[in-house]
Order: sequence, then structure tokens, then C-alpha cells
Amino acid sequence: MKSFAVKEMWKFSLLQLNEMFCYGKKKAFIQLLFLRSFSICVICALVSGDSLKECLSLIEQLLILLSYYFTFWSLVENMRNDGGLINKFMLPVTLAEKYVSLFFSTFLIGTVMLLGCAILSNIFMQLAIPLLFTEETNGPVLLFLGGGYGLKQLMLQVVIAFYVALWTLVVMLRKQYSKTRFWLILVLCVLSYVLPVLCMYGLGAPKSIIKYTWSIVSVVWSIVAVVMTYKGFRKLEFR
Repeated sequence: MKSFAVKEMWKFSLLQLNEMFCYGKKKAFIQLLFLRSFSICVICALVSGDSLKECLSLIEQLLILLSYYFTFWSLVENMRNDGGLINKFMLPVTLAEKYVSLFFSTFLIGTVMLLGCAILSNIFMQLAIPLLFTEETNGPVLLFLGGGYGLKQLMLQVVIAFYVALWTLVVMLRKQYSKTRFWLILVLCVLSYVLPVLCMYGLGAPKSIIKYTWSIVSVVWSIVAVVMTYKGFRKLEFR
């Protein structure tokens, strides 16, 4: 049997898009966007005090994290649930196609949600800025358009959101691995981030080394997490 086909992966992704946004769910989706945007704006305004830039940066971070993280979580639950998409539509999709679709659909659906939240959050903040902040602004200060982080920092936040979601999935599938292997990998992961910091303070290493070391470590552990979760899903499928 074939192991992977882009066409089938794309079909499965479209079905997930329809499942999340169509079939009478448009009203619930709009309500979700409204509540998420409003609550994040209120929380960030209270936490950041008088700093407008800090408030906008925090809103951007939370919108990115929640848009991609909870989308990933929802799609994982569909894959794990016997009543999920694959049974509803009886599409002959292989595990590899579903697995790639998980990441592709997360990016696609999460971006749609992020755009919706960004539009609503910008409206809320334009109304709130004159009331809550004393900083002078030359015209509208917009989220994702220079109000908070720059483009590089925003892309980094997207990468972090996927990274956090991926390791959450590793933990969700922990029963598919032996306890010794799972905890050994988790401990090694934590140590690989802690040791460079200890070296910096203990040996006087420059901070730039930590940045590059963490980048390499994150890439390595991302590959490990992708392999672990794929094998975990294989065990679930053949159980």
C-alpha cells in the first residue's frame, strides 16, 4: 500500500478545514474569535501597565500561541478519536498523510484564526489606547504591523508555538513509550537547555553562545519529537 500521497493529504486537510469552519459552526467560530480577542486584550492591558508597546507585544505573543496551539490540540484529538474525521468521511488516508496534514492544517487553520483575532484585537485596542495609555502615538498603532514585535520576532513566536505543541503531543502519547525511555528523553531535553546557561554563568561564556546553542538544540529536539510522535501514532493505529 502507498505510504504517502500529497493529493490525499490535501483532501484530508480540506476536510478538517470544513469540519472546523463549516457545517453550522460559523456563528460559534465568530463568537470564539470575539471572546478570545477581547479577553486577551483586557488581560494584557491589565498586566502591562502603562507600556503600550509591551501590551501590544504580549497580545501578539498570546494570539500566535493560542491560535496555533489549540488548533494543533483540536486536530490531534480528531486523529486520536474513533469518531473523528477519518471515520466520518471514510477517506482512505494513510497514517503518514494524516500526520503531515496535522502540521499543514494547523498552520492553515491557525493562520485563519490568527487573522480573525488580529482584526478584532486591533479594533479593541484602537478604542482602548486613548483610555488606558498616556503614550503619544502618531496615528494608529496596529498589532502585527510594527506595534509590538518585528517580523523576525513574530515568525520566531510561530516556531515556538509549534515547538510547544509538538512536545505537548509527545506528553499526550507518553503511554505509547516505555517509562524509562520517555523520562530519559524528557530529562535530557531539560538538561540540554539548562547546561548552556550554567556554562555561561560558571565559565563566563558569552550570551551569544547560548542563543546559537539553543537554536541547534531546538532543531535536534524538534526532529526527535516529530519521530517520537509519528511512532506513537503508529502504535495507536495498530493497537
